[in-house]
Amino acid sequence: MAVPKSDAELRALETFRPIVQDLHFGDGVLMRFLRARDLDMVKAEDMLRKFIIWRKNALCNQYFTWTVPLDIYQFDIYLTGFDDEGRPVLWVPYGLWPSVRDLMERGMTDDILKYCGKMMDKLHQLLLLTKHQQFVVLVDIEGLTFSKVFYEARCWKGFTTLMGLLSEYERNFPELLHKAFLFNTPLAFMWGWKFLSHCFTQHTLSKVNIFGAGNDAKLEWEIAMRTNLPQRAIPKKYGGQNPEPLNINEDLIPPWEKFCMEKTSGAI
Repeated sequence: MAVPKSDAELRALETFRPIVQDLHFGDGVLMRFLRARDLDMVKAEDMLRKFIIWRKNALCNQYFTWTVPLDIYQFDIYLTGFDDEGRPVLWVPYGLWPSVRDLMERGMTDDILKYCGKMMDKLHQLLLLTKHQQFVVLVDIEGLTFSKVFYEARCWKGFTTLMGLLSEYERNFPELLHKAFLFNTPLAFMWGWKFLSHCFTQHTLSKVNIFGAGNDAKLEWEIAMRTNLPQRAIPKKYGGQNPEPLNINEDLIPPWEKFCMEKTSGAI
């Protein structure tokens, strides 16, 4: 579980536990919500109860039993391994993702929202099996040209939908992110990031490391990856030792659960 890191966190958790005992969450979840609200129990309780409402609404909308259309499966996300403390490492080739604008103009906005809700909850449920209930993510922006950014940005509905999804993640899944590495980022991406970053708290933003494009930047992000991750958790194309990352759209639960059973006990 997300274990207390200080005496103050332990005291807050022990006080908070009976306040929300009717929700039947493990200490790991309670600790994450407490951290997200700087150990303010009133704010943490409000946030946690709103998460319950969100999930009930998502279930009513059949987010979790809905079959994902083939077009949506093009948004590839891979599991590349685990860091030395058992946190899963995800790789997102964001720069190669298909156009969200094109999908929306084909009437698939609701499908995109359902997919994001389903994937967020799927990730959350699996993280509950791990010690820290957190993940690391590698986001490759290569392929995101200025023309592509400009094309997507002209769809205001798409931009506001993305901001809404990021805000939804921040409200309902706090403290899941351990570290994020965004690399091969062109100037066009940084323009959009100025707006998108407002969806996150400063605490979340402090975990995000952004590297530009070019050889000098490549050296920096390669060193950052090697410093923070074991070679086996880094895709081979980035100098690591994992030749075949697992596409989580295709198959995630069996290998993840197997790893957790081997590495973790009493996590939730």
